[in-house]
Amino acid sequence: MRYNTSGKAPFGKDWIWFFLSSPFLEPLSLRNNSQTLLALLLTMYVFPALRSWNDERVYGYPRTLHIRANVGHGTAAQPYSDFTAENVRGRIYVVEIGEGNAAPTLIHAYYIVQLTGEGNDRVAITAITFSDMNGDGKPDMFVTLENGSTFVFYNTGTQFSQQNPTK
Repeated sequence: MRYNTSGKAPFGKDWIWFFLSSPFLEPLSLRNNSQTLLALLLTMYVFPALRSWNDERVYGYPRTLHIRANVGHGTAAQPYSDFTAENVRGRIYVVEIGEGNAAPTLIHAYYIVQLTGEGNDRVAITAITFSDMNGDGKPDMFVTLENGSTFVFYNTGTQFSQQNPTK
């Protein structure tokens, strides 16, 4: 087999020949193993593309999530609120709109976090859940991101706050 001994990688379509003819690959038995090359291609290109496609399909772009819940901010006749979470250029927001007429007192916007790093606008909000965290009998809001981060907002009775109202 022919090896490239010039010390320079050829450019253009010959780069793959340089990679496959490298003497460093001989101990790894990668040179003639088509299954290994297929695994490398799948791991490096196909699987990330499928994951990106699925995230676009499920969460859209910009990344959004919608949930409807009774958190005690509505009226007796219309107790539910609609929550829409959105990732806008790495900034995570949740907007709460009370059911019924959308009076300004029934609309609240919550800033969750500013994400940093490459691809921060592609991080999905995977869940908004409600549970009483501080024992005051009101459901508190948990916002969970795709990277595993969870943020807690405490229910004050009319809106949510990052500050625990019982302390």
